[in-house]
Amino acid sequence: MRYYSFDLFDTCFVRACGDPKNIFDLLAYRILGDDSSDSVRYDFSQIRIEGEKKARKLSNKKEISLDDIYMNCDFSGLTSLSNKKILMAEMEIEKEQLVPVYSIWKKIRELHQEGHGIYYISDMYLPYEFLLNLLKEYDFWKDKDSLYVSSACLQGLFMRRLLVRIIYHIKSGYIGVIISIVIILFLKRKVFMLRLFSINIPFMNTIC
Repeated sequence: MRYYSFDLFDTCFVRACGDPKNIFDLLAYRILGDDSSDSVRYDFSQIRIEGEKKARKLSNKKEISLDDIYMNCDFSGLTSLSNKKILMAEMEIEKEQLVPVYSIWKKIRELHQEGHGIYYISDMYLPYEFLLNLLKEYDFWKDKDSLYVSSACLQGLFMRRLLVRIIYHIKSGYIGVIISIVIILFLKRKVFMLRLFSINIPFMNTIC
């Protein structure tokens, strides 16, 4: 059996609205209403954008989460809604806008039918559970698959799950899998194929 790795965004899924920042414009409409002014909606979007920039600047982690971003957003001058409700609205819009790429879905389906496993890699701030549910909803996911979310890498539960996976694959001889995942998480390249070979060790094709 071989393992194949796919980047989640701009490979398995794309946003129907195009640029990711368009999500914030849609969010402004949803939170402030259609009757709000262009300038107020612009201010709202900028608060979200600047909140992410500030979170990245202040964070001592390589990647940040959506919670980190909203801790650095202050919408109180524009709406009475809590940041938690605005965060949930953003995830709802993301779910509405993220659409599967059929050619990739078809390729993954073929790999599953051949008995191979898939490693999904995300370097986005969206939560692990959100992304896992997305994969399941669009029939990307099988039991042998795994999801690695870089923003969760420093969280205890994720690290325990990752350690279990690493031990399992080391025992199974899939050293190439572990090496490839580390390369993806740290280099985060968007379009390349990496093949790792070693004597008596199965290889993993990586597309991200």
